[in-house]
Amino acid sequence: MSADSGTYAGFRVRVAAGAIDLTLLAFAAAVLSWLGIEIQAIDLGSRAELYDAVARLWREALLLPTVVLVVAAMTLSWARFLATPGQLLMGCRVLRRKRAASLNVFVALWRAVAMLMLAGPAAVPLLTMFLDRRRRAAHDWLSDSVVVVEDESRVSLDEWLSELG
Repeated sequence: MSADSGTYAGFRVRVAAGAIDLTLLAFAAAVLSWLGIEIQAIDLGSRAELYDAVARLWREALLLPTVVLVVAAMTLSWARFLATPGQLLMGCRVLRRKRAASLNVFVALWRAVAMLMLAGPAAVPLLTMFLDRRRRAAHDWLSDSVVVVEDESRVSLDEWLSELG
């Protein structure tokens, strides 16, 4: 599929893929929090103590490693499979804009870092999608990439999961 002549993923598809990815991240964060509390063997007497323990755990131990792991996972997923799990489920692929090639590791890393840097002002990446005929968000502009609707010749979710294990 050519990046210039393909079908570009629209706003709803990209937001849905992002929501799937965020749900997976939230689940992983919950598991990490639970493991951290179990490892520390914190005696929790109330719900307020639980919230305080989780906040302290994330602030002191889990935030930085989690950010590094998320960036690494997105980078490797885009470089190897052309999509994150949410994008795979929504039938999307991330390609270079000028030539329909996969992202190399450096471009995928830059895209992941740009995406996380722009995550604070969340409206910025979303608003830029309406200014471009290719529906590119700000991190797509910065990494010179596009998100296209998958063609059937690419790797499926089952193939992607079998490669992991």
